[in-house]
Amino acid sequence: PAAAHSPSASPTPVALPPPTPAASFTTADFEGWQTMKLLGKGSFGAVYEAGLASGKIVCVKIVELGSMTNEEELEALQNEINLMKGLNHTNIVRYYGVLEDKKKNTLNIFMEYVTGGTLNQYIKKFKVLPRDTVRQWAYQMMSGVNYLHEKGIIHRDIKGDNILVTMDGVVKLADFGCSKQIDDVCSKSHGCKTMVGTPYWMAPEVIKCEPCGYGTAADVWSVGCTVVEMLTGKPPWPECNSMWAAVYKIAHSTGLPTEI
Repeated sequence: PAAAHSPSASPTPVALPPPTPAASFTTADFEGWQTMKLLGKGSFGAVYEAGLASGKIVCVKIVELGSMTNEEELEALQNEINLMKGLNHTNIVRYYGVLEDKKKNTLNIFMEYVTGGTLNQYIKKFKVLPRDTVRQWAYQMMSGVNYLHEKGIIHRDIKGDNILVTMDGVVKLADFGCSKQIDDVCSKSHGCKTMVGTPYWMAPEVIKCEPCGYGTAADVWSVGCTVVEMLTGKPPWPECNSMWAAVYKIAHSTGLPTEI
């Protein structure tokens, strides 16, 4: 069985498909879009499968802006998303554009729709993933992370829920780049400040608010935690039964996650 393979075995060469051709969308393309299926919910909104008037299917993240939106921060967020439209790599989700809905006071972010679900859903279904699959997907995750880092972008929240899988078994990093700006805009408008990232996958220097904080190394740590997730079927530090227990454990631990 694949799960019993030796960790030192030579990995099978990874043949990845080329990046998807750049899809050209204008603001007019997003007018009249329709929600089709709820894909997930977060702190400040939801993600849907959506249909455009042209018949194309995309993914849309609807961000609820609240009542005290800072217009300058909102404009900066929109500019950031428009800049990310130029990013194109096999292992990242494409950004297509953004549309503000002043009537509903939401920001709609349009992205590539990946039909295979999240990595976390695969883990929940199969528990422990085969060693060869872990090897291939870890390679692909790092390929996407490397591309983002070369472009000066730190993901900040890598975990199984933010990694999508195509029907061809290609993994793509999602929810990167603008996540901090979304959090900043929404937390101020909703009257609270949230922690960016998920504690179980966060690096110690991030949790301890050290000067280096969110750097490229913190993303690599989170990839490692996601590999732990794939190998064990559990989040890293599973003995911590609360977010704050995990925060304390990671901040003060000097060894590997207990499952490894």
